[in-house]
Amino acid sequence: MKRQKPLIAISSCLLGENIRYNGGHCRENWIYSELSKFVDFHPVCPELAMGLGVPREEIHLFRTTRKDNEVKLRSKFTKEELTQTAYITYESIEDDLKNLDIDGHIFTRKSPTCGPDNVKTITLDDPNYVNKSTGLYAGFIMDQFPNLPYIDNGRIKNIELRENFVKKIFSHFRFKQLNGTMRDLQLFHQMHKYAIMEHNQENMRTLGRIAANHEGLSAQKVYQIYFKLFMETISILPTRKNRLNACYHVFGYFKNDLGAGEKKALLNLMEDYQNGVSNYLTINSFLNVLTEAHQKAYLQDQYIFEPYPKELKLLKDIA
Repeated sequence: MKRQKPLIAISSCLLGENIRYNGGHCRENWIYSELSKFVDFHPVCPELAMGLGVPREEIHLFRTTRKDNEVKLRSKFTKEELTQTAYITYESIEDDLKNLDIDGHIFTRKSPTCGPDNVKTITLDDPNYVNKSTGLYAGFIMDQFPNLPYIDNGRIKNIELRENFVKKIFSHFRFKQLNGTMRDLQLFHQMHKYAIMEHNQENMRTLGRIAANHEGLSAQKVYQIYFKLFMETISILPTRKNRLNACYHVFGYFKNDLGAGEKKALLNLMEDYQNGVSNYLTINSFLNVLTEAHQKAYLQDQYIFEPYPKELKLLKDIA
């Protein structure tokens, strides 16, 4: 049975579970109170899975020498080497996540295991040399799931990064629902055409050519190529210029339906958006109203209007 919602792996402490080293949590309220209404969560705590217990001694990342590229993990005070145990545990978690077919991962910022970047890393032969690395677990997961959307609980406070992450997890979820046929992939591309255009118009065209499959590749191969570029493309943050370009393309469907006054009003609205007078939600909603009013079937299926549940209210604060 197909899932009805995206499934997101998440650091357990972000859901309020008291499993941090000090027995506490770092619950992220928006995730816990809002996002949870529209996705399912799979909590993960790699440190707990390693058998470290709660409460536990703090752990940290280290390099043996400044020239050493390998980042390792150990306990902070007793200095117990934990790297091998960590990777054995991560492989087990990886198997679980692959079986679950997750649609994204939310990490804990600056954690020696779950931090996707900027994690303090000491150097054993030079105590004064401290730099930044990726948490051991986060790095492992990002390597094993290269197309998976991820974010941490710091970046998710940024409304543009939050909106983009949510768009990616729902897009990932929809892609995973495809039946593996070329026709299904082509319909997917058709329905996401203008949503993709907001991120990169050239990649949108390339994805269209991939879906058309003029080379006659196997469907499995085409899906792999398409999915990789699709996820890379929607990871590019939309710009005002690209959003406006997509809106002008949508506007073109109404050139024979609107009177001169209506066209002028819409063009003025888009000019206001271009100049920063109005926000993106205003113009997007107006085009959606026109789509429904004029029953434009092709546009009614476009995910540019609702790439995720509108109840998340993510566009209202996007410039």
